[in-house]
Amino acid sequence: MTTQPLTARPVVPAEPLPLTAPVATTLPARTLVRALLTAACLLIPLSVVTQLAKLSLPDFFARDLLASLFDLGGEANLPSAFSAVILWIACALLWAIGQARRAQADRFARVWLGLSAVFGYLGLDEFAQLHDRTVPILRHLMGGHASGGLHYAWILVFGPLALLVFLATIPFLRNLQARTRNGMVLSGAIYLSGALGLEVVKGVIDEAYGFDSAPMLALITVSESLEIFGVILFIVTLLTYWQEQLPGYRMVIGLREHQSTN
Repeated sequence: MTTQPLTARPVVPAEPLPLTAPVATTLPARTLVRALLTAACLLIPLSVVTQLAKLSLPDFFARDLLASLFDLGGEANLPSAFSAVILWIACALLWAIGQARRAQADRFARVWLGLSAVFGYLGLDEFAQLHDRTVPILRHLMGGHASGGLHYAWILVFGPLALLVFLATIPFLRNLQARTRNGMVLSGAIYLSGALGLEVVKGVIDEAYGFDSAPMLALITVSESLEIFGVILFIVTLLTYWQEQLPGYRMVIGLREHQSTN
């Protein structure tokens, strides 16, 4: 039996795309929300387990490293990075909605953009814990009277600022549809109850039992969880608003060529 030699078919090179062709991808809103919820439901238990191991188990390989890496109350670690990312996602959504409303000459466009700036700062503060760095200064100004509920003295500055932001946005909130307004108010209440409300209780517990204690671990877990789920609910509210009020609007992120003035 004889066989015929196989001849390779010539490969025709694909036509390269022009450099100006846009590269686009889409991420469904449900996929984004599910990913954020999944990450939150993984990070929170990991923080609890690693912190309990640090508190109650003998030292073992990488025990303290893991506790630091997953500590919900820590800085520059995975939970703080995640918290910063979701705040920056909210920041980007607010900015995009603000740009769309500004193009429509909406009188509340500046409020959307102003809230975007607030969330941008909150993301930076969450990752670097900037508010905690004000505590020694405020305690010095108070003459050492920052104790008990005022142990974390930064709430004396950021609490009134949060109230001012809320008061300034009341006309804006009234102009929104009930579903969006209720979502924003509820998510803000959840976030602030963790970020500010429980901070008063944490100050009392810190002085009574110490920072590295089981009661403090429980409070940190609850407060940080409230912050995370409050921001995720806010993102859901913004995505729903976008789908209902701006159905044809798309946000494109990319680079553009420098336009010469000559």
